[in-house]
Amino acid sequence: MPPRLFTLGQLSLAGSDFRREKPLLLLAYLCVQGPQVRRNVARLFWPGAADPMNSLSVAVAQLRRAAPDLIEASETQVLTRLTDDAAAFRSALQRAELEVAGALYRGPFLATLTLGDLSEELEEWIMTTREGLADAYRSALLTAARGSAEAQAAAELSARAFRVIGTTPPLPEQLREGYRWLSAAQHPDAERVRQEAQELGLKLAAPNPPRPCWAGNANWRG
Repeated sequence: MPPRLFTLGQLSLAGSDFRREKPLLLLAYLCVQGPQVRRNVARLFWPGAADPMNSLSVAVAQLRRAAPDLIEASETQVLTRLTDDAAAFRSALQRAELEVAGALYRGPFLATLTLGDLSEELEEWIMTTREGLADAYRSALLTAARGSAEAQAAAELSARAFRVIGTTPPLPEQLREGYRWLSAAQHPDAERVRQEAQELGLKLAAPNPPRPCWAGNANWRG
């Protein structure tokens, strides 16, 4: 079985000293996007090369020297059967396993990448993927806060949500809801979230937090 690829907070192969960023980025792309047309990948990764297909062949050869089963390539297609932490992270979020997701999310997607010769399209893909993963984590934490029966627990989940690195600016409703929980619990992050909202032109009040879903049910018995 090929080694696992780490992409969250770093870009590396578990159990391998292979460190070439462009081939590792290629693996990350294939892990996320699945099998790709070889010519399209060559043009995406080496748009300025005299022979993009040859540049891809060199990267494939480098990966195969590191481990024969890292990448598969035919005349028309390129793919990897690697497992990666981004896929495990998504699965954990879908199962609402936030502690598992939190352990996997060691930082934004490809945060340590230092390559400076990427195509605009590839840079956009990295940023879109990075923000999508981070936003999904923030949203899952806020959903968990919304479903919590304890105000303090909801505040802690909200605080974690607004500390996630790599997200897009939060939506107004996310700020309003999270701030309600934070302020009600007198959480130290409440002021920071209020200031963030202010910078986005949103004025936040601090009303009473929404009650747990069972609180208004007269038939409920604890």
